[in-house]
Amino acid sequence: MLSGIFRRASSFALCLLALALPARALAGDEVTVQAQLVWGTNLKESSSKEHKPIDGKTAEDLKKVFKWENYFVIKTETIALVKGKEQKLKMSDQCSLEIKAVGDDKFEVLLMGKGERVAKGTQKMPPGEKVFLMGVSENESSWLVILKQKKGK
Repeated sequence: MLSGIFRRASSFALCLLALALPARALAGDEVTVQAQLVWGTNLKESSSKEHKPIDGKTAEDLKKVFKWENYFVIKTETIALVKGKEQKLKMSDQCSLEIKAVGDDKFEVLLMGKGERVAKGTQKMPPGEKVFLMGVSENESSWLVILKQKKGK
């Protein structure tokens, strides 16, 4: 009797282990990406108190490439991507992303602004490095999305 219970308990434990293994394999196929919607302008302050100035290091990086003096973070989102599966990310009412991790630190990205395609392509993005995707606004300003693959968990 006891050996029958032991046998069933062992079988149950093996079934649980078998179910857990694919979940562990899937977790290894997951990468985390941070997306920031940013407004670039020569104005000293944003019209919204909710917009925060971007960190100093990123501001310096942006000033090397773009002409604006000030950059304000409108929204920051972090998303866990499963390799090979596209996910959509709404950054604002007018800005959205479709992003898919394709492996080897490469990502397929579609950036939409006001319902129109702004940028589309495959981009290499090693952990910690930033990718800038830009759209142009009226009144001598710009909006952009900064993507960054987060380093390991």
